[in-house]
This record gives sequence, structure tokens and C-alpha cells, in this order.
Amino acid sequence: MSPLLMEEFSIDEQAVGLLTGVIVLTNGYANFVIVPCSNIFGRRFTCLIFGVVTVATQIWIALSHSYNSLLAARAVNGFATAINESIMVQVVADMFFVHERGVWTGIYL
Repeated sequence: MSPLLMEEFSIDEQAVGLLTGVIVLTNGYANFVIVPCSNIFGRRFTCLIFGVVTVATQIWIALSHSYNSLLAARAVNGFATAINESIMVQVVADMFFVHERGVWTGIYL
């Protein structure tokens, strides 16, 4: 995808790398927001809201016509998709007994 993005938006390799880097950064920092939200509002509600945001940002990414719009959409998408890494392990811990958690966490991952 890098050559296609470089040609489409007339950007260099560093700018293309930033598209991936912004997702990784927002994925890491989003847990500081997601975990408290899930404890306050509930895991189901938080997963549904962030799922809707994920779908909306995927549409935004598909319809982006400028590099800045694509970068912003990917940042928001990285924030929204962090739900998979933080909440789902807690969901497995809530649903299964201690001796079953390892198997089900392995199946999820």
C-alpha cells in the first residue's frame, strides 16, 4: 500500500510511516480512557460505542481525499480499535472460571 499512498497523496516514506505510527500510538494511549469507561458505563456499552466508532472511522478512511483527513481518521480508528486489546481480556476473566481462562484467552488471541 505504501507506493499507492505515496502516489495518491504525493507524500514521502516518512509520511506513509506516520500513518501506521499514529495507529500504534493511539492504540497504546486509548487504554487510559477505555478501561475507566468500561468500569463506569459497563463493558457491553463501551464495546458497542467503540464498535460504532470503528465502523464510522473505517468509512471515513475509505472516503478520505487528503492526507490530513486520512491521518486524522487513522488516529481516531487506532483509538477506537484499542478496545480489542484491553476489554476482551477482562470479558474472558468475567465469564470463565480461573482454570478455564488460559484456554479461552488463547482461543481469543
